[in-house]
Amino acid sequence: MITLRKPQQGSTYSLDTNVIYRDTAGGQLHAVRPSSWSSFERFKWIFQALSIVEKDALVAFICTNAARTVTINDENDNAWTGIIVSEEITIEQTHRSVRYDDCDNAALFSISFEFEGSQS
Repeated sequence: MITLRKPQQGSTYSLDTNVIYRDTAGGQLHAVRPSSWSSFERFKWIFQALSIVEKDALVAFICTNAARTVTINDENDNAWTGIIVSEEITIEQTHRSVRYDDCDNAALFSISFEFEGSQS
């Protein structure tokens, strides 16, 4: 388990309804979605102002749990169960911290990754 601050408000969100589209011989477009297929919501979450220790912990969590079922809380404290689906993790050094008492943790980072799941 890893505990971090909430992801940035306004992270990217999309809905995947798993619909199959077919053209008939007459040229009509039909959308087919059996009711047994679930809808998944996809998020691109961005975590900002992470210390080196928080960055390393989050990267280790993502790498260890990629393609495994995990539960993540969003910025509104809603629990989501699904999988981390990022093909890549974006890590950026945003700026140096004003804390100089711990030189090893002076940099701040931003990490973004994609998650697909449904609300628990």
